[in-house]
Amino acid sequence: KHHEQSLTAVVDEALFTKYLEYKSALTSLDVQFDTSSISADDLRALNQALIDLQSQFFSESEISILFTHDNKMREIALEKLLLRQEGLAEQDYQQRFESYLSEQPNYVQSSYLNQVLLQQLSSSEGLDEQAKYLKRNELVGEEATQRLESLDQQRAEFEENLKVYFAERNDILNDSALSESELQETIAQLRAARFAPEQVRRVQAIERIRAASLGL
Repeated sequence: KHHEQSLTAVVDEALFTKYLEYKSALTSLDVQFDTSSISADDLRALNQALIDLQSQFFSESEISILFTHDNKMREIALEKLLLRQEGLAEQDYQQRFESYLSEQPNYVQSSYLNQVLLQQLSSSEGLDEQAKYLKRNELVGEEATQRLESLDQQRAEFEENLKVYFAERNDILNDSALSESELQETIAQLRAARFAPEQVRRVQAIERIRAASLGL
């Protein structure tokens, strides 16, 4: 829909169709393991199954475009598990892994380090406000921490606004005096009044997701 409405978006529809078929085929993968304690053999089997499935749907160049990052991150995860299985002391493990990582292309190193940083930032969410602020400051510095604080506030305000909006929306939907067209027009007016223009599409998407989850 975005492609159809946009004057600038470029979408390879044939490739996108194959990608959707691939995503659907992922549900049929027969790779079973305990996700709470995945072993190197488990991850190796999963990695190979994914690579084989990718090859069924895509050419090598398409795989390079779509899956280079994900495939490389699994390779790194597998190397970490293999090193752990050697029973190395923590310092030796870190040295071996850092040596392995240094041999990877620069974009892979950056991507991995960014992924680790995101995980560390995510782990700070459960802390109290002061501890979270100090942890973020340690990880990304004062300026970035201030931006994250601002994003937290914006997110909280949006979530609260969304909660009130859905309560008012339900009242409108339950008004039997309104026709279908009047319902839609009133909801559109409420949506426009409650949210900034750049948030409206996001709200509409959340509405569709809620409706689908309720089978409406």
